[in-house]
Order: sequence, then structure tokens, then C-alpha cells
Amino acid sequence: MRFRSQLLRSRASLLDRVADRVELLGTYSQAEAPALYRRADVLLHTKYNDPCPTVVLEAMACGVPVVYSRSGGTPELVGEEAGVGVEAPLDWDRDHPPAPPELADAVRTVAERLPDYAAAARERSLGFDVRPWVDRHREVFERLVRG
Repeated sequence: MRFRSQLLRSRASLLDRVADRVELLGTYSQAEAPALYRRADVLLHTKYNDPCPTVVLEAMACGVPVVYSRSGGTPELVGEEAGVGVEAPLDWDRDHPPAPPELADAVRTVAERLPDYAAAARERSLGFDVRPWVDRHREVFERLVRG
């Protein structure tokens, strides 16, 4: 019980130090997501080896550049122009979260050229539009049904 109360006090202290810069929103609907993304300057995606994070594509579609762990499928989604990746080793046995100082450097890099990164994020996201994929599959299935 004593450890839990110390942990809660420590967490509260940390939140007090960033309260003027961080807003904890709680749950939100998918319909509310675009407006929330657009309030952000950058998406900080620290998940290691995330195979294909939808959150990254959603943020980029809203013109939000991404600072991320250079692992999994995220580098392919973001590319070099829509954000900055923090190096990560290739390891399937354990997670390697990015180091906070490296994340901070990456955020500063994006902040220095925020309009460029934001425009590139939006532009790059258009290449991941699902409609051409769906249209192509519809065409194939319709041909198969016709024989």
C-alpha cells in the first residue's frame, strides 16, 4: 500500500509539471479523432516494432508529422519526409523504447521545420488511401463472378 501511494504521488507530481503543455482527454469517438489530431503539432509514437500503426496514418492524414521508434512498419509509413525516427535495434525478444533525450531531439528537429513536415505528412498519407485497393479487388471479384 505504501508503494502505491508513493507511485501515485510521483505520478501526480509529474503531471503537475507538464499540466500547462499536456492535456489528458480520456476516451473519444472516431468521429472526434481528426479534430483532436489537428490540435497537435506532432505525434509521438514510441511503440517498438509496431507493424502497421493506424494512429500514424490517421495523424499524417491530418497533417501531423510523426516522431517515432525506427522499428516495425512505422519507418515505411512515415518515410524520411513526414517525421523523424529514433534509431532502434532489431530484436524480437524484448521491447526497446526510444530514449527520452533522443525523442526530444527528434521533436526539436520537427519543430524547426514544422510546416514542411506537416505538409509532407499530409501528402504522404494520400499514398495509403485504401480506395484504389478496394476498387481493384472489386474489379477482380466481379470478373471472377462473371466467369
